[in-house]
Amino acid sequence: MTIRAAKSTSLLGILPLMATFTVLSLLLKKFYVPHNPHLNLEASRTALSATIAFSNFPAVSDALIELNLIATELGQIALSSATLNDCIQFFFIVSHRIVGDHTRELKFSIMGFVSWILFMFCSFYILQPMMNLIARSTPVGKPVNQMYVVFILLGALVMAGITDMIGLTFLIGPLIWGLIIPSGPPLGTTLVEKCELIISEFLLPFFFVYIGMTTNLAALNDWRECITMQLIFFAGDITKVVACVLVSMIYNIKPKHGTVLGLMLNIKGIPHLIAFSKLHQLKVRNSLNT
Repeated sequence: MTIRAAKSTSLLGILPLMATFTVLSLLLKKFYVPHNPHLNLEASRTALSATIAFSNFPAVSDALIELNLIATELGQIALSSATLNDCIQFFFIVSHRIVGDHTRELKFSIMGFVSWILFMFCSFYILQPMMNLIARSTPVGKPVNQMYVVFILLGALVMAGITDMIGLTFLIGPLIWGLIIPSGPPLGTTLVEKCELIISEFLLPFFFVYIGMTTNLAALNDWRECITMQLIFFAGDITKVVACVLVSMIYNIKPKHGTVLGLMLNIKGIPHLIAFSKLHQLKVRNSLNT
């Protein structure tokens, strides 16, 4: 359903993203001048614009599930737009890491590109049929073999390590791994039952604690800079909503529904926290720790 919606409403996944990124880039270029001599200013502006402009599929889908909007028409359009956003984001990440990184030699760039192609080929033409075979081999009403469950859960860590080793972000691996696993019973339902508790009640709280421990609000001396950043981000969110309303008219979607769609695509979640944490580690984001 999401793929069909993406084909029929592709402009909603592209034009609001471009408009938001453009507005954020212009505003950050004009008003964002952080007092940090160690910060790569241009890289920081581009990274912040991209992080806020992109709608992440995991964040949007998780929020829509909680709001019981995942099966609605607007929910499917929002999911398809977020999927296109992720595809564009991954394309730029791969292009930058393989082609745009001038510190790499040509042979390493070629090796990285070949590794990426092999990774995608193995994921969708070897691992995905294996997942389908596991789902089909499980009798109706019977639990999935425990060995398969352990293998799949460990596979998320392995996929993260592989994408990190070939020079891409570790976020791509687990997302691809999740997309090739059949949803619903017996496999998808069993995985949710097995890992939901430990993830939501154990791992996520530790992640939030880590984010809090690495944030030092006492080091925030320039409140004017902080408020300026918040206003710029808010302007980016407003731009996405307006762009969604305008583009929705092309598909004969009512303006109020376009507004709701824009609000859906503005949902931020754990992927954004991970992205900001990574930018801080790379010295690209102006950190509250310094």
